Amino acid sequence: MITFTSQSDDKYIRVPLQTFATDGDNECVLHVYNYYMSSTEVVMGSMFFYEFYGYFTNTWSDVGVASQTAQIYVSNGAINTDYVYLGNEQLPQGDNPFVKPTPNPVSPSEKNGVWIGILVVLVLLLISIIAFILFKLYTNK
Repeated sequence: MITFTSQSDDKYIRVPLQTFATDGDNECVLHVYNYYMSSTEVVMGSMFFYEFYGYFTNTWSDVGVASQTAQIYVSNGAINTDYVYLGNEQLPQGDNPFVKPTPNPVSPSEKNGVWIGILVVLVLLLISIIAFILFKLYTNK
């Protein structure tokens, strides 16, 4: 999401993640950079203009001093219309996708019960094999 600090109406743009992606050596590479700690600028690739179009105005008030403004609109041919938004809708805070869920550890008594069950099965299997071998030995005599 991009928020414009110069706007007085709290408008923002929601862009698909592919806006920052390029294809490099058969893998998706995301390019998100913060060039200056106090910067409010974002560098976006050409994928941004798959979803939006901009009307840019360049102003040269003095030689060597240039300024540029842009009016951004959602494109009529936007590919990801579910993810593209320009406006000031207030959305509820969602769940943090980066929080690891706390594991539900198994109590030691449950672990012991499982191992005792496995051990009993192995002992019964061993007794069965020995009984079968002894049975074959005595029946062959």
